Amino acid sequence: MLLFIMVKLFHASPVPLSTDILEPRTSMKVNGKEGAYLFAASDKQHALTYTITKGIRLMNAHVDETGRQILVIDAEKKIGDPVLNGEIYNFESDNFEQAVFGGKLSNQWVSTQNLNLEQTDKRQITSLNDIMKEGVQIFQIGDSPNFTAATLHNACFDSQTDIYDLLQEQLSLGNVKWMNQERSINPNNPFPTNKVAQNSQFGVNITPSP
Repeated sequence: MLLFIMVKLFHASPVPLSTDILEPRTSMKVNGKEGAYLFAASDKQHALTYTITKGIRLMNAHVDETGRQILVIDAEKKIGDPVLNGEIYNFESDNFEQAVFGGKLSNQWVSTQNLNLEQTDKRQITSLNDIMKEGVQIFQIGDSPNFTAATLHNACFDSQTDIYDLLQEQLSLGNVKWMNQERSINPNNPFPTNKVAQNSQFGVNITPSP
């Protein structure tokens, strides 16, 4: 007898949705099958990073070694302290299957069927603090012309650049701010445990977390 275990899934939007039905609209090949898919995540932190609009959100990444989620946002002089208007929906994994990417099971799940939002639990996300309270580690580009959103964008597409090393280096130089530590909201070092950086901006060492 097959035993199916339901998993809690999350779907996020940076703006309130004007429909009660989400349709599968992303056309791609998943698990060997071409089709239109609706995506969700089993990792709540991962989903939360998509409650922020592009332009504010520059980069997000799941750090496999620590299990933590990184979110990088643009400089305060450009976005201020943004008021968010996002939503996150929580529901069971019925009609969804776990997606395999690069030969590995991912935290993304897909469905070829519509999702009725009236059958989900909805929560509004109105600030960066809401996201940090859930454990997402947020880093903000500083005001230095030596490290900008464009610099980060180019580095993300450079196979020779280790993004984690880059962020830690720029943090030590004061060109990046660690918002969780600055606001004392769940600061947990998200970087791989074999890497340590001196954070001169806050006067402490970013040491590996247990």
